[in-house]
Parts: sequence; structure tokens; C-alpha cells
Amino acid sequence: MAGQLRNGSWVVVNSGWGKFFVGADLSTSPFINGWNFPGVSKAALDRLIEIETEKGIRINGIATDNIGIDSGETERGVGDAWNNSYHSHVRGLQRGWKYVEMIANLDSLATENADDCTLIIGALPIVGGSGSPARVMAACN
Repeated sequence: MAGQLRNGSWVVVNSGWGKFFVGADLSTSPFINGWNFPGVSKAALDRLIEIETEKGIRINGIATDNIGIDSGETERGVGDAWNNSYHSHVRGLQRGWKYVEMIANLDSLATENADDCTLIIGALPIVGGSGSPARVMAACN
């Protein structure tokens, strides 16, 4: 992955977990699975920051097919101590990254030529909010 990253890149994570999104009641959905869902681990996020530093670049952000950037375990925090939770959110936002979560149909974007794709994110201009519904498209050569 490090060789593919350049200034302005998006890291797109297709965990395959979107297939478990089966309804609006997330408390009983296999999508949450008792806070046991995949995401960007602390180690992976820290390595991504190292790559940025080594290459002198800044990525735009991370897009994923999951409910959040962090894994369920990370969102709960180490030892369920919520004061150390959301490592990937916190560290990435400190760097100015943007996050796009719950993207549908990411498996159709999987390609060996990801450099040939442009991610287009049309979010609503909500002022003072922390998120927005968005239309996400990819234009690939």
C-alpha cells in the first residue's frame, strides 16, 4: 500500500462487512455483532501516519463500507475504558483527514488499478454538524 499512496490519496477499505447491514435496528444487527466488527486498527492507523511522514505527503482521508473507521474493539477502548477509544478517529482528525463511512457496493470498486479511480463525495453543506449524508461515486478509467 505504501507505494500507491501519494499526496491527496484516499484510503478505501472494503471490509466486506456491508453485507451484514440488514436493517435499521443496529442494536440487534449482525452488522454491530456485539462491538466485534472490523475497522482500521491502532497499529494500521499509526503505520499510515508513518508512511505520510516518510513520504512527506498527506492523504485526504479514509472511506469504508463499515459503520465506522475504528474497529468495534477500538471504539470501546482498551479494557472498555471509553477515555481511550476511537484511536483512528482521533488521530486522523488531528491530521485533517476526512472520513466517509457506510459506503455501499465497495466490492464493485475493487480493482488492481485503483490509481485509475477518482472518488467523488457529494456531502450536504451542514454547518456545525459532525457528519452528513452523502452521495459517493467513483469514476474509473
